[in-house]
Amino acid sequence: MVGSDNGVDITINGNPNDPSTFGNNIWHAYCFNIAAYTNNAALFNYSNYRGMYTENTLNKIQQAFGHKALNPSTTAGYVGCPVTNNLHTVNYKRRGFPCEVLQSKCCWT
Repeated sequence: MVGSDNGVDITINGNPNDPSTFGNNIWHAYCFNIAAYTNNAALFNYSNYRGMYTENTLNKIQQAFGHKALNPSTTAGYVGCPVTNNLHTVNYKRRGFPCEVLQSKCCWT
């Protein structure tokens, strides 16, 4: 920003972290808006990265943003630009799993 100092600080938040980075013993949840949804097929566009949050649980990724009508950018600890309530996806990445049985369940009914 160029101009005289009026005593007001401006903070511009960009999208943090590189969405190709895996968490080390923690889930990184990278959030993207989806370009479109036509004929029951979502057009995933991973170039529309919005932001991320982390998830500490090991074998059950929480849908921490609660009710399915909300979106991941309402999750506590989310950093980045807002995600739309509809037409979004979350890409979870993690490295580091202890030796135990893990169970994964997914999707809304």
